[in-house]
Amino acid sequence: MNQTVRRFPNPAEAAAACAGIIKERLLAADREDRPFTLCLSDGHGWKAVYFLLTKEKGLPWRRAEFYWADEAYVGREHKDSVYRAGRDLLFKPLGILD
Repeated sequence: MNQTVRRFPNPAEAAAACAGIIKERLLAADREDRPFTLCLSDGHGWKAVYFLLTKEKGLPWRRAEFYWADEAYVGREHKDSVYRAGRDLLFKPLGILD
């Protein structure tokens, strides 16, 4: 697998680029009739990515399989919970049930 390190002048541009990559790969999975795997992680930067993804209309989220990584050892309702961030900032706005 080829890996590329990308640098951005600010967090907003990094979030936009990440959301764009996720969108492209989700659409490719739909065209190819296969699942799309997305791993949700901790960090404030992901919150901006989740927000941008919820603004994209018509994405084939039915293809997505979600996994959690880097979950803090806290309850699901704790402010540092990766689950809570994914649920509140991505799943609920997209209408994906947990």
